[in-house]
Amino acid sequence: MAYLREQVEAIAAQDRRVRLDDAGSVHQMRVAIRRLRSGLRVFRQIVSPPDTTALAAELKWLAGILGSARDQEVLRARFAERLLALPAELLWSDVGQRLDDRCASRQASARDAVLAALRGQRYRLLRSTLEKLLADPPFTTLAAGRAEPVLPALVGKAWLRLDRAHAAVDEMTPGPERDRLVHQVRKAAKRFRYAVEATLPVVGEEAERTLGHVKALQELLGHYQDGVVAMSELRCMAAQVHHAADGRSVRDGFTLGALCGVEWQHMCRALDGLAVTWRRLAEPRQLRWLRV
Repeated sequence: MAYLREQVEAIAAQDRRVRLDDAGSVHQMRVAIRRLRSGLRVFRQIVSPPDTTALAAELKWLAGILGSARDQEVLRARFAERLLALPAELLWSDVGQRLDDRCASRQASARDAVLAALRGQRYRLLRSTLEKLLADPPFTTLAAGRAEPVLPALVGKAWLRLDRAHAAVDEMTPGPERDRLVHQVRKAAKRFRYAVEATLPVVGEEAERTLGHVKALQELLGHYQDGVVAMSELRCMAAQVHHAADGRSVRDGFTLGALCGVEWQHMCRALDGLAVTWRRLAEPRQLRWLRV
């Protein structure tokens, strides 16, 4: 409950910062929602709201709106960084400015959607539901048990889901289906990470070690997913400039292709590091405390 309360308080704290457009506020609010969703899912045998499905759906709705704004923010910074690092001979056009304008326009629209959501009745009802959850937690009979055996067993189930997701990726060849499965591993890794975080006061040092390894895994998977999103955006823009009638299509297409090559290179590096990172996380001695 302390972990859930921390996330609800974080959402409330970031609310004002998001409205003021403070740097990083959208990301922090979204992370708090993810942690809250993960906690409610992993520990639903301890705290079980009467309508868990509806609450999860409302949290997912808010996270989705914040996610659209965050995605454009990340893309814009990513493209700026990539263009600065690109050799001058590969910058055959000013497509970088048009990429930035495109992301800036979408970012502004996404921010409008975020502000509209925060001013709406649906968001107010969600906040009220969360406050009621904290004020009168819907505990199950399992909540009366000792934390030491109960929590690691529930986190162990989150680990098994992550392990299954990872196994599905191992045999895949490059392509959209592998990208989709890698994203599933990333989501399972986040859920496992947040569940481990919640158990730190009970488990201590062993959970700390596991947390360090799963953070490294999540970071690699995040780099890969950011590359997937970036390449999709670059391909979309390349398709548009291909049909342009202003004579810039070849030059723009060349630079966009160079950027795609850079993204692919970074994605490959992320996957190359995945095997080593996974072995460190999955060592039996690292996971003894999970009781799986």
